[in-house]
Amino acid sequence: MSTSRLILIIVTLVIIFGALTFIIQNTSSTKPSEKLFVVTTLFPLYDMAREIGGTYTETTLLLPPGMSPHNYEPTPSDIMAITHADVFIYTGPFMEPWVADLLAGIDTSHMTIVNASTHADIHHEDGEDEQAHESEEAHEAEEHDHDHEAGDPHIWLSPHNAHVIANDIGTALVEALPSHSVDIANARDTYLAKLDAVFAAYETGLSSCDTRTIIYGGHYAFGYIAEAFDLHYVAAQGYSPDAEPSASALATLSDIVKKENATAIFTDALESPAIADTLARETGATVHMLNPAGNIGKDARDNGVSFITILETNLATLRAGLRCK
Repeated sequence: MSTSRLILIIVTLVIIFGALTFIIQNTSSTKPSEKLFVVTTLFPLYDMAREIGGTYTETTLLLPPGMSPHNYEPTPSDIMAITHADVFIYTGPFMEPWVADLLAGIDTSHMTIVNASTHADIHHEDGEDEQAHESEEAHEAEEHDHDHEAGDPHIWLSPHNAHVIANDIGTALVEALPSHSVDIANARDTYLAKLDAVFAAYETGLSSCDTRTIIYGGHYAFGYIAEAFDLHYVAAQGYSPDAEPSASALATLSDIVKKENATAIFTDALESPAIADTLARETGATVHMLNPAGNIGKDARDNGVSFITILETNLATLRAGLRCK
């Protein structure tokens, strides 16, 4: 038997197994006709859909607990879930480049599809916070290993974008389940008010700080927050956490810590703290954990952590690290 034929058989068996797994998991409790099956790719989208849809939705997050969104590829059972979705919500082609080919190959006639980036303002390299590029060295320190046309994929951390994404999700759920449109629309409006209140707290809470530079020992995830609240932002890596920073980039970050008299190095709980720990040892700063909110760990899911509580915790962390009054 040829190698190519063997590979084809293996792939076919994997797809069949994925389909059977999905069917077995979903036939044990039949979905009520008045309940939408909503499939989402990232945690903020999942949490918005769950909060707004409430009891009218059965909402699924494809990302396994603790996995970086940048490393995710759909499994056969994930593909089957998308195929059966009433509503499918994804971030955009810059975060999920596999979506376009997948949707082109399946029947989507029954499906409402939400591209969360449709009405978002997306940062491109030339449009990022210029203060994070105050020198050639600083630019090298957060050199972006990304498709420049795609831009910064962390769109949910922008106050404007978070609002329009939640609004688009709510509108899609209203259209997909018109029999409960009033309840869902009311839930959407309530959620938007809570979201706006959190970002209003950012405006107040970050208005007077001893330093306004976020020094991040991870990938470039908080550019939208920096721009929205007039903060400087420099990171060790680009938009993806996969690239290793150069020695000169780390030296530049260390110099910035000393120049800014910074006492905090920020990093991501889902990434290795090695870069932040190294900078902290070299400079005497302490490490503070921020959450880009693309995904959360199992314990956080079990404890009911939400996108809004993540934003609130991040604000408290920023205020402590930047020494805000």
